[in-house]
Order: sequence, then structure tokens, then C-alpha cells
Amino acid sequence: MNEFRNGQLLSTTRYEFEHDAGFLTGTNEPQNASRLKVYPNPTSEGFTVELPQTSEHHFEALLFDVNGQLKTSRTSKDGTTLVFTAAGLLPGVYQLVLRNGQEVFYERIIVLAK
Repeated sequence: MNEFRNGQLLSTTRYEFEHDAGFLTGTNEPQNASRLKVYPNPTSEGFTVELPQTSEHHFEALLFDVNGQLKTSRTSKDGTTLVFTAAGLLPGVYQLVLRNGQEVFYERIIVLAK
């Protein structure tokens, strides 16, 4: 849950969105989100994802809206970062899913109005 005071975001809680066939089916606390570094978050322009150090360097990153619709995706074959732009994204909450064949990582992204 987000905590606001005088219009300022004071704290946030992370949630994992479960989706099936494009529909949001539930939320849970992510187990491995702390291994991801996503900044700035919240954002109005875009964000950078520092990929976790794993033995598998090929990552697929998927960005879903709260309705479970895929908004954009990126693939990293050997990099350590991925850069996303907020162009075309409405203000709101999005779920970033990173997977590499061995693990799946989740991070909530907040896009603010410009």
C-alpha cells in the first residue's frame, strides 16, 4: 500500500502480479525483487533495470499493466542493464517481469504524469 502525505509519496509496498491469459489473477509479495535494481521508480520519463548476476545472461523483460496486458518488452542477450522509456504509458502501476529460463524476477513500476 502506498502512503501519501500532502501529495508526497512516503512509502510503497511491493506486490507480485499473477496473470493468466492476459488477466490479473492475484497478488503476492515477490520473493526475489530485492535482487533487482530499478531506478528511478516512480518515474515519468523512463527507468533502468540492473539485471541480477546469474549464470544465465539472457533475460526477457515484460512490462504489464494492472489488467495483465503486455505494454512493452525487451531482451538482453549479454548486457547488465535494460532501459525502458515511459513514452506511450499512461500514469499508473505496472508489473515488470524478468525471466531468464532459470528464475523469474518481479518489480512494481509506478509511472507518474509528466
